[in-house]
Amino acid sequence: MLNKFAQELKKAREKADITLQNLSARSRLDIKFLQSIEKGDFSFLPELYVKAFIKDYAKFVGLDVNETIKKYEAAKKGIDYNKSKDETEVVQTDKKEKSDVKEKSYGEQQNNTIQNNQPSGGFNFFSDKQNVKILAIVGGVILLVIIALLIFNSNNKPEIIVKEKPYEEVRKENQQRFVEDKKKSNTTLKKEDALILLISATDTSWIKVQSDTNEPKEFTLFPGSKININSFEKFVMIIGNSGGVSLNLDGNELNISGKNKLVKYLLITKKGINILKTEPTFTNN
Repeated sequence: MLNKFAQELKKAREKADITLQNLSARSRLDIKFLQSIEKGDFSFLPELYVKAFIKDYAKFVGLDVNETIKKYEAAKKGIDYNKSKDETEVVQTDKKEKSDVKEKSYGEQQNNTIQNNQPSGGFNFFSDKQNVKILAIVGGVILLVIIALLIFNSNNKPEIIVKEKPYEEVRKENQQRFVEDKKKSNTTLKKEDALILLISATDTSWIKVQSDTNEPKEFTLFPGSKININSFEKFVMIIGNSGGVSLNLDGNELNISGKNKLVKYLLITKKGINILKTEPTFTNN
């Protein structure tokens, strides 16, 4: 199944008229990793790393990223994702058809009940022309009353007088508001700059990081690239290739004891770095 999945990726790339060299340049993924993916060999890096590369591959050849990852996970289990999806749709269609049949049958029963309960002779209220005329007259009277009430209320609205403030008073209020806004802005900046984490890459590495309770970010760093991330209290991180990354917190080097292709789970606070034994849980507000 993995070979079939790999062939689908390759066909999508060729259909988009993109060469491996072009895809490597655009996605900044090493061409040897792209070749391994198209051969169905997904053992070249840890699982977290492989999924990140497949996401980048799918994005640049025009495939749906989430759908592609689902296909990859199904292929690992030896399941044909397309076939299982079709079977699910058939089952849902059958359920809908049965539901429609039940609703139709119920509707027919209701119609039969209504027809059987209708009186055998005479006219109902709305079929009598005299009754229709009475309803039309009553409706017209009600409409005239509503219009008259609206006109009366509009003519009796109290006049609203807006008192204009003196120019000096307005100017002082604006100055005071400017000072308060500036104080708030400075306070916010101090909070955002409380912790500054510099991540530098010497080798290609996939990273997932969350600062405080903000939305987690996923990205791939390439050799020679750097990124700064701000936080107030803490950082929670997953590093796919801990041997290819160095960390610096507020100007101080952090020792992560990283090794090539080794995944590391980290918690970084003002006190320093903690290496976690299990994958961390990323939380949101």
